[in-house]
Amino acid sequence: MSTPLQKRPYQVFLSHSSADKEVFPDGLRDWLSSACGVSVYYDRDAELTGIARQVAKAVDDSQGAIFVLSRNSKRSPWVKTEFDALSEEGMQHEEGEFRIVGIQIDDDDEPFSLLKGVKVLKAANATLAQDDAMILLESLFGGGGPSRGKRRYIG
Repeated sequence: MSTPLQKRPYQVFLSHSSADKEVFPDGLRDWLSSACGVSVYYDRDAELTGIARQVAKAVDDSQGAIFVLSRNSKRSPWVKTEFDALSEEGMQHEEGEFRIVGIQIDDDDEPFSLLKGVKVLKAANATLAQDDAMILLESLFGGGGPSRGKRRYIG
């Protein structure tokens, strides 16, 4: 039996292509952690040895997920693997408890097929506008704060 969502150590699993780390995910993780007090699993903190096992454990330890979407992430086998694992995790919970949100950081107009039915925010020039930052937090935490249960935010 998996750990109840509210007792998991990571409120958010941050999935991204390593090619984009310095463009957007580093800053997003810093903002979520420092300004918002959100506990984030971010693989920059992981050791390279045994990363597949660490990612699988982090999925089990997460309450929801953010996918940073770009041309790079579409080509990343890791992003697909993480999406599959996080989607499976979401299916193990009641509808709406496990939330997944996407953030598009480039001007790629081709839909990211993995995230059909998931709220995707636009971060033009890899910058998340203040209104979109609030939507991101609302999408993940539903205004009930980080310790509340979550629902999948369908756009």
